[in-house]
Amino acid sequence: TIAHPLRLGIVQLLGQNERLSVTEICTYMECEQSLVSHHLNIMKLKGVLACERQGKQVFYHLALAQVLAVINCVQGCTAKS
Repeated sequence: TIAHPLRLGIVQLLGQNERLSVTEICTYMECEQSLVSHHLNIMKLKGVLACERQGKQVFYHLALAQVLAVINCVQGCTAKS
């Protein structure tokens, strides 16, 4: 679910911020809203993210904080030859 580079970036971004609107995520990721919304929806359906609507804006946050621990662990690993 998070193997795509954009999804990985979104998860890391949300790990650094408690919650962000779709517009804020688009700005940080420098991507079009339709593309970001597509990836956000996939991660929401898989339970990685959760969202809440406030007026016209939708705010996303990590539903599974453990995902960050897994990402950090994988990034910290070194391959031994």
